[in-house]
Order: sequence, then structure tokens, then C-alpha cells
Amino acid sequence: MSKDWKEFKLCELFPKIERGTRLTKFDREDGTVPLVTAGYQNEGVAGFISNDSQEIYGKTITIDMFCNVFYRDYNFCCDDNILVISDYKYGQNIGLFLATIISKDKFRFAYGRQYRKKDYLKHVIKLPIDELGAPDWKYMNDYIQELQEREKESDDSLANSLVTNNTKPLASILVNSWEEFALDELFSIQYGINMELNSMTETSKNDPTGIAFVARTSENNGVVSYVKKVEGKEPQPAETITVAGGGSVLSTFVQNRPFYSGRDLYLLIPKNQMDLYTKLFICTLIKQNKYKYSYGRQANKTLKNLLIKLPTDHNGKPNYTFMKSYMMSLPYADRIIQ
Repeated sequence: MSKDWKEFKLCELFPKIERGTRLTKFDREDGTVPLVTAGYQNEGVAGFISNDSQEIYGKTITIDMFCNVFYRDYNFCCDDNILVISDYKYGQNIGLFLATIISKDKFRFAYGRQYRKKDYLKHVIKLPIDELGAPDWKYMNDYIQELQEREKESDDSLANSLVTNNTKPLASILVNSWEEFALDELFSIQYGINMELNSMTETSKNDPTGIAFVARTSENNGVVSYVKKVEGKEPQPAETITVAGGGSVLSTFVQNRPFYSGRDLYLLIPKNQMDLYTKLFICTLIKQNKYKYSYGRQANKTLKNLLIKLPTDHNGKPNYTFMKSYMMSLPYADRIIQ
């Protein structure tokens, strides 16, 4: 087992990279080849095309303009926001290992500082080494293989509990397409009660009378403290979705107990019946838009117009049945307390 790690320049490990070809939405021709563009959601796959102008790649690593990194074990084409390592030859396990290591540096990049070829040429990563000081490819392969075997064992142990949830197979639930919806089409968006923590009496999470205090943070489900109930102020109910309009903008959570809210916090009240699993599904999609905001660009005025893509049924309505079933099909979904 490797114990030592050493720094390597990416361009020395893989000297050949290619940049994808620019292709606007209007120029895309429907087809079967995945089109990869910049983004983390759905591994950046924006659709399926048949354009002859696009080169086909496969079984290699891609890096997008935000330093989102994926190993792709399938044929794909990509636009000009993607760098493709064209001389990669080590297979899936090592590709997954490398993708994880490379993406550790994604915090350095954003719209204002995009990852391009010049960044690749000076990008340094640390890898485990063998006794000769070379990258220990066998160790990387074996490490990922062991993780996959552990995951399979975990999936097997959870199979019975997932069945008891009466989860329908995803393939049996029709998703006609994915469509964009503005948040105010799905929810009544209300401003929280805007309380100040420094004017309240703090207590502990274990206090049975304690009320969670939710603020504009991305950590701990947004909960920054627990407080005593304030006379004349009713806590907001559990299973309410909270969204930070300022601070850590678009930090979105389903609150699992009654709570008070601080400043710049919004509450999403479903316009149609929505269970906990569906709310969690939608929270994930809302948070995918965090890159659009910062302390200098808050979501207070634009939140209601925020667009998210949801799976739809034949009537073009959000397919809440699919969302619930998808969430219930995930490992450890039975641990979600409803």
C-alpha cells in the first residue's frame, strides 16, 4: 500500500488535451450522442445531438470552465467550455480517482476566473507513488475497486429496507421531459419573521423546548443555534423549505423541526401537495444555482423568478411521483424521517 504522495504537473502526465467545439443551442441537431458542456448537474450533459461537426470522444477525463472534472466511460462530444484529456489510457477506476483529485482545486475557479488551457499547463496535483517515485496506478485502481465493493455490500444490505418503502422502479414511472419552472409557479414565497439571535435566549439542541434558529449559512441545515420560545412569536413549522436570500446565498434546506428565522431568509410554501422526498429533490436543484450569486449579488429580488428544471408528465406538469420515487431509490433513503 502506498504511503507517500508526490506532486505532478497534469500536463506532464497527460500532454495531449483538446478543447471542444463551440455549439449554440440553436445549432444543435437532436440525436443520440451526449453533449457535454460546463456544469456539475447531470455531469454537464446538456442534451443529445447528431451534429457531424462535433468530434466524438470516449473513455477519458473532461475538465470544464469551473474545474468540474468527470471520467466518462461512454462516447460523447463537447462544446468549447470543455477540455478533454485525449491521451488518457488507464481505465475507469484510475479515471475516477484522478477526477476526484483534480476537482479538489475547483474552489479556485468561477465565471470571473475560468479554467482554461493555461491553467491546465500549470495545474499541479498530488498522487500516491510507488517505490520508484512514479504514480502508483495500481494503488489508485485498487483503492477505487475497494470502494465500489464496499458500496455494493451497502446497497445489498439496504435492498430489503428500500423494498419496504414500496418504491416503484424508476423505469416504470414515465418522465416525458424536463421543463423549466419559476419558483413562484411552484411555491408561495414568503419572507421569514426576521428575528435577531442576539436578542434571544440561547439553549441547546437537547432542550426539548428549544427552537432551532435558522440563518443564512450553508452549514448544519442552516441552523446556527437553539433558543427559548419567544412570547407572542410562533415558530415556523417543520418540513418548511428555507432559502437564504443573502449571506451564503441560495443555501436551501428542509427544516426538520419548528424554527425561527433570521434576516434575509425566505420560506417556500408549496402551491400543490408535496411530500418530504419531493422537497429534498427540489432543494438540490435550487442549490445548483448558487454559482450565480454572492455577497454582492443577493437573491432577495430575483428569487421568485429563479428557474429550475423539473421532470414533467404528459401534461407538462411537474412529475412529483418521479421525484419522490427517485429520492426513495437512493442508498440510505430509508433513513429519512418523515
